[in-house]
Amino acid sequence: MYHLTPNGPKPCGATKRPCPYGQDAHFENKLDAQEVYDRRLELEGASAKLSKRRMYAKNKRTLVLSDIDGTIVDGSLVLEHAAFLHEKGVLDLGDLPERWNANQKDEELIYQLAEAYRSQLLDRSVKELHIDEYMKRVMESEKFYSSLQRLENHKRAGHDVVLISGSPTFLVGEFAKKFGFVGVGSRYHMNRKRRFNGHITGMFGADAKAVEVQKLRPQDYDMVVAYGDTASDKPLLDVADYSVLVAPTNETLRKVTKVDEILKD
Repeated sequence: MYHLTPNGPKPCGATKRPCPYGQDAHFENKLDAQEVYDRRLELEGASAKLSKRRMYAKNKRTLVLSDIDGTIVDGSLVLEHAAFLHEKGVLDLGDLPERWNANQKDEELIYQLAEAYRSQLLDRSVKELHIDEYMKRVMESEKFYSSLQRLENHKRAGHDVVLISGSPTFLVGEFAKKFGFVGVGSRYHMNRKRRFNGHITGMFGADAKAVEVQKLRPQDYDMVVAYGDTASDKPLLDVADYSVLVAPTNETLRKVTKVDEILKD
């Protein structure tokens, strides 16, 4: 039996005395509890969580913004999750994962695989997606840029680190929690039975990211640092006092002119 605490699901050890969190906050397994907790965080929003931190901050604060795909990991959380589920036989994506693996910069293949993934999640629950197993694989991989070490250093220094990614919240949130960061991703909506209904509120392009950045109120911070790798990360870089591009393409360099450092990795 698990109950929900302000810091997430915890095993309930209450036997003789009533649980202080109440019986309504109890779940038979950790997955169910985690799903409800993640939805609460999603509704609360990154901006609300950060505003609480600022309220109690005594020192000057730094906001650190970063993309994930191509900026922290050499690859794509969502597309590699699609290939992972195809490999396990959970989804049937035909030859799309193989074709994408052979040419990961092909925008048409990226779109086709992402769309096939979205459509085949229809009427499935989070439990069916083997997220813990997938995240274990991600964490054991060596496909991280040196930007991750920098972000961890920011966190240790007491800075607020927010990851803004087009990948789904159920992946971005789990990835961010591994390092104590805050994660903002695309929301894959669910019906009342907690199954995906096919609708997405995307964090895919520059416009969506620009809206999210403003919700974080960067003007309330003494310093803003941003990491990105493509032109879609321009809203992060534009509000930064110090901006870093990670392994950018020539096209990105033409579109993003406000940059202080380039990590080539």
